[in-house]
Amino acid sequence: KEWGPDAMNIVIKAVCDFQTENKYIEVFIDHDEYDFRMIIEQLWRKVLSKDAYQPLSLPDINRTWNGSFMETVDYYFPGEMAGLIWEKTVRCIDVQNAGVMGVNGIYTLSGTVDGVSAYRKIGIWNEQEVEFSIFRCLLSD
Repeated sequence: KEWGPDAMNIVIKAVCDFQTENKYIEVFIDHDEYDFRMIIEQLWRKVLSKDAYQPLSLPDINRTWNGSFMETVDYYFPGEMAGLIWEKTVRCIDVQNAGVMGVNGIYTLSGTVDGVSAYRKIGIWNEQEVEFSIFRCLLSD
């Protein structure tokens, strides 16, 4: 269901109720209305679609919103809870201007190394097909 005036009225009422319940505490919410609308829409989609729900991906967010959306989500949904709204795992990385043509291109998520996402791409090196990888490596002294 699309965002409508009724949904915004629910948010405004919730804020007013919060202010009333905490009348001796100053309540100030300083975030973009658009960000809140998108957060509520995502939560609504999660409830309606149950197991078929997919959080927003990073490319969707970059295409549509500025960085304030991710900051707002992280503020109100700290840590892993932000995954209810947007998927923090990047599924692909576009490498450009690496200096070696074979290294440039799209790397896709291939798993994790030391608990952090790792990416791979098949490319050509010295006239042979090879696998290029991007991952974080923990070094010890």
